[in-house]
Amino acid sequence: MPDASYLPPRSQTVTQGLQRNTILLGLVACQLALASAISAIAGAPFDDSTVTTLLLLATTLVPLFMVVLMVAHFLHLALLRRPGRPLHSWLRDIRIVALDPRRLGAGLLSLLLVAIFTSAFADAKSNIALIQPFAWDPWLATLDRWLHFGHDPWVWLQPLFGSPLATTILNANYHFWLFMMHFMIFMACFDRHERAQSARFIFALLLGFALGGNVLALVLSSAGPVYFQ
Repeated sequence: MPDASYLPPRSQTVTQGLQRNTILLGLVACQLALASAISAIAGAPFDDSTVTTLLLLATTLVPLFMVVLMVAHFLHLALLRRPGRPLHSWLRDIRIVALDPRRLGAGLLSLLLVAIFTSAFADAKSNIALIQPFAWDPWLATLDRWLHFGHDPWVWLQPLFGSPLATTILNANYHFWLFMMHFMIFMACFDRHERAQSARFIFALLLGFALGGNVLALVLSSAGPVYFQ
């Protein structure tokens, strides 16, 4: 663990934070360029309101994530490591993390970059239909029907998931997945022990959104089966 008494200069902290997020900075710049290009072609102004929404959401989720991590760490100390004074060790560990400016600076910068990326991604996705109308739905629906032996798959699933209770359960699971995704991003942003793996996780996740949610969505523009017809 870092020495809580050592506080590097603020400029050094900022520089280290930028160095740890160099690849992420490049990816965010590419996503902003893509979103700006799509907005320009569509003749729509760039909408950055998602950043504000995400930052407001972070004020709720980040404290919740911190509480979850602190409780989990206390249980780990009390049940597995079992130091002589678990409460004292727990408070010491929290103090060390809270007084590590390099870790906090790099983590906050990563979170901000993810928020900017998400805003650019959402803006690009919302403008796709303006420059590439939804034209692939009939072909995809035909392919879907062919893959399921001449039947629409929703007809088979309706008896299982057609009730309000089943739909509510599916919806709850979907939102739980979103919660877990945000939690894993938060963990990766502030991770200190496996920094390289965490950076790869964030980069792969955002790259998947960029390629699948923007590039492929532009090439294969479609509304999807939920909105088809």
